[in-house]
Amino acid sequence: MTGGRGSGMRQFEGVGGRWGVDVRGCLVWGCGGSILGVVALVGVVGILGQATALGSVGGAVVIAAAVVPALLYSLFLLQMDRYEREPARVLLAAFLWGALVATVVASLFNELSAEVFSSALQDEGLGGFLTAVIVAPVVEETAKGLVLLLLMWRLRNEFDDVVDGVVYGSLVGIGFAMSENILYFSDAYATGQLAALFYVRVGLNGLGHAGYTALTGAGLGYARETNRNATKLLLPALALMAAIVAHASWNLLGSISIGLVSGLDEDGVGFWVAAPFVVALLTGPVLVVLAIALGRAWRREKRVVAEFLRDEVQAGVLSEDAYARVTSSRARRKGEVLAWRRGGWRSWRALRRFNQALTELAFAKWRVSRGVRPERAQSVEDLRVKARRLGVAAGDAPGRPEEGGR
Repeated sequence: MTGGRGSGMRQFEGVGGRWGVDVRGCLVWGCGGSILGVVALVGVVGILGQATALGSVGGAVVIAAAVVPALLYSLFLLQMDRYEREPARVLLAAFLWGALVATVVASLFNELSAEVFSSALQDEGLGGFLTAVIVAPVVEETAKGLVLLLLMWRLRNEFDDVVDGVVYGSLVGIGFAMSENILYFSDAYATGQLAALFYVRVGLNGLGHAGYTALTGAGLGYARETNRNATKLLLPALALMAAIVAHASWNLLGSISIGLVSGLDEDGVGFWVAAPFVVALLTGPVLVVLAIALGRAWRREKRVVAEFLRDEVQAGVLSEDAYARVTSSRARRKGEVLAWRRGGWRSWRALRRFNQALTELAFAKWRVSRGVRPERAQSVEDLRVKARRLGVAAGDAPGRPEEGGR
């Protein structure tokens, strides 16, 4: 929850005017980009401003405590993308949306709601609690999920299935949690409770926000890969509702349960013992559901690659050895490691690009088989030519010794 944190993010003014350009183009490329830029700037100033107010040492400690784990979690989550790796620029955009844009939007709505509740009930504490349980989960998951909807709409050649939705959603959530942690850790550092808060928010529940938004991403990803119109419309809404409920459950029960079991004493043994059980009870089911969904999605991706590349062996695009490697995530990693040992970075990069091109070709053929139009004028034949060229560059063309193979 972000409400009540970060005075630097309280002010945001819209700018209006008459534009002599196409309205849709203005919203997508002009106004939209400008607004996002302003929101992101507000986020940077507000988040870092609160941390640096603690002084150079305190600010550095707080920022490091939030940023370093976020980067480590991001590297871990990227390993979920086993077959068709997503573009680095899009992954970064998802992370930054969560860290800056979604955080600012959520903060504005949460603070406004807290003020309304507190004024109406004449109780600031109760107003903050109702905001945390009722408003924050809806606002935050909607703000985070919006970028996933935009990616699915704009990147038809990249956002293909459940795996893509989970990867993008997880990175949005990690970015959001990083910025939120800077704000919370700033307060905790000033009161001497940084270690306890770090223990819960990073050590135990560091994948909480990632898990919530990954649920939304999984729903959008499944809608992306199905041809059933009812599923396309219904499942994303249900996935978002599941994310909101899971988030609200944590905000409602997490701190209360830990506090009751430990006697509200973060210096006592009860807190450190009770917290893992509470996190496992409230966040564990979300992660289990995602793990099951990912397992099924990985098997489906493997079938897609195997099915739609089988005829490329006969067409001379890839060898039998390359086919065996590219259809197995384990064989891919083994081959790329071997390529590094034999030829260094260039050999590793060449083989990695070839593997990626083959996977893109398989998924392009899969999309065509389902009647999905390419996002750009990037035909199957274009990708086939690209794969041939990269196979030659990797020394992995049919009839030639394979470098980095099995």
